[in-house]
Amino acid sequence: MATKKKEEKADSKRYTLRQIWNAQAAINKLASADMPVKSAYWVHKLLKRLMAELEEINTQRESLVKKLGVEQADRTFAVQQDKLGEFLTEFNALLDTEIKLDVRAIAFESVENVQLTPAEFGSLEAFLTQPTLAD
Repeated sequence: MATKKKEEKADSKRYTLRQIWNAQAAINKLASADMPVKSAYWVHKLLKRLMAELEEINTQRESLVKKLGVEQADRTFAVQQDKLGEFLTEFNALLDTEIKLDVRAIAFESVENVQLTPAEFGSLEAFLTQPTLAD
């Protein structure tokens, strides 16, 4: 019953876009992981919101690449070495932006059977509740 309260409590919390950006690999793993339907429901709701933010970050990154980059023969754009510092400065400023997300933290127990690397787990930590410790 304690898990239910943790999952249903809405978090109105501030996150940086960097936290979301860095969680991409773990988000993709969670999106394709098998889990009980109740856990899948809450994870899906969180991932849906995070994916929308990732889409917007990518849109802004692509705009910045077009702004500072050079069009290639294949009609894509690439940032050249002389503009790389400016690109990184602007992109990092974007990633340092704080946003308020009204998302529910996912109970750690809901995803404890998903195989994640320590780095992937660390990138999701801000979106998870603390695990309950057994005796």
